[in-house]
Amino acid sequence: ILVICTYFISQYNQNYAVYIAYFAIGALARKLPEKIQIPKYICDIGIILTVVFMLAVADRIYNIVYLPVMALLFIFITMGGDLFGLLKLRGFVRLGDASYSIYLLHGLAWYGMNKYIAVQNLVLNRTQYTLVSTAVLLILLTICTLTFQYIEKPFIALGRRKFSWLKE
Repeated sequence: ILVICTYFISQYNQNYAVYIAYFAIGALARKLPEKIQIPKYICDIGIILTVVFMLAVADRIYNIVYLPVMALLFIFITMGGDLFGLLKLRGFVRLGDASYSIYLLHGLAWYGMNKYIAVQNLVLNRTQYTLVSTAVLLILLTICTLTFQYIEKPFIALGRRKFSWLKE
């Protein structure tokens, strides 16, 4: 899939090629730790180096050229990298729990923010837009944490009780 995306699909639509390739990388990152082991400290250093590289060099996130670096990032994380314990902090664990809510609601938040900016004819420079986006992000993360706690978690528990017979 990665070869097809890189050498064929990207010639016609680079964004589609990257989207499909990211799914393939996710599958690879899921299975690879079952086959090989890398020491945790190497994974942590690898995460830092790949993120620094992407921030320093990448011109846009959906570029097929950076696919190997993104693959390494996913693989380092699935192999146990946690940034020297940072990703095990309670706040990050809570964000992980709320990730499905974030996934579902982030598009609405950014659409709403961008629509408001357009309707109000606001002209924001990069710094202003980043500040507004950060404020929306913090509000979104708060809402998503609450939706996980009060909507998702109760339904997960209900599903476990209701369908516990399936595990037997």
